[in-house]
Amino acid sequence: MILVASRSSEQIHRVKFLITSLLFVVMNGLLTAGNEPEMTPQQAQQKIEAWLVLEKSLAEERKDFRRRQVSIEQLLGVYVTELDLLEEGISAAGGLIEESDAELEKIKLSITRYRESRNLLRLKVDRQSLRLLEIMNRFPRPLRDELVTEQLSLGDRSTKLRARVLAMVAVVKSTMKFNQVITYSEEVKVVDGVERQLQVLYLGLGRGYYVSGDTAGIAEVSSTGWKWSRKDQYRNAIARAIGVYQKTTRPELVKLPIQLSK
Repeated sequence: MILVASRSSEQIHRVKFLITSLLFVVMNGLLTAGNEPEMTPQQAQQKIEAWLVLEKSLAEERKDFRRRQVSIEQLLGVYVTELDLLEEGISAAGGLIEESDAELEKIKLSITRYRESRNLLRLKVDRQSLRLLEIMNRFPRPLRDELVTEQLSLGDRSTKLRARVLAMVAVVKSTMKFNQVITYSEEVKVVDGVERQLQVLYLGLGRGYYVSGDTAGIAEVSSTGWKWSRKDQYRNAIARAIGVYQKTTRPELVKLPIQLSK
């Protein structure tokens, strides 16, 4: 084993020597061809080593350049992909913008229609408010007292539209309710040119009956309001009806004059 190793080592040294000698001859020939002075073996070996170092450095530079080239190509590929995605995003955004613009136009149109409808409703409410105020002036005093707030809202055009509509609804509800019940009231009225303190019994909005001391009468609604007519012959019946209503008289059936008109 030792002999083999020794021979192998000797063979390696011989190969290195031959290669060095060959390179020396080549380098010396190249240099002498250019009229350069002949080099010693040591100088030739130094030049060969420098040349090998240079070749190794150039090889490393080439490898590094190829690596950088691959990296640049990969980076360019990434940029191209990003640009494609960006263009797709821009296209998609453009579609969304068009859809948003269309939706915005629909909203603007809806707002315009809503404002037109609101203005039309305001005009109708104005007309109906005036009409309702005229009718309310003919209401019996108890019903007018109940609707003071609504009357103020209907008469003030600066009141918000919603509040005026609610006031109209309240007037209608209160009027319907009043017309379905009997209402007692004490009022001061001028009857036959004399101001009198009256006890009044309203049968809804159809008719009213009053007594005042020894006098009595009937109240009927007209285009200008309630008309108070003296009918003393009905005093006892009207007084009994008021007593029954106030529970100061025992319950009984009372006949009162009622005239229905078309």
